[in-house]
Amino acid sequence: MELFLARFQRTNPPKFSAVEGGAMADDWLAQMEELFDTQEYALEKRLKLVVLQLRENAQRYCE
Repeated sequence: MELFLARFQRTNPPKFSAVEGGAMADDWLAQMEELFDTQEYALEKRLKLVVLQLRENAQRYCE
């Protein structure tokens, strides 16, 4: 898993905070989907990686 996570972090994925609002959420999600499609990540890996990119209130929402 460490190698997988290191590979993901090298792509410099965007982070998301709920403070940024709905329009920013759509943009962030589109960026993440493009990154995942390009890297051909499986769906179960995508969820784990998305949670790592959430910040502040967005992160607490998933807990």
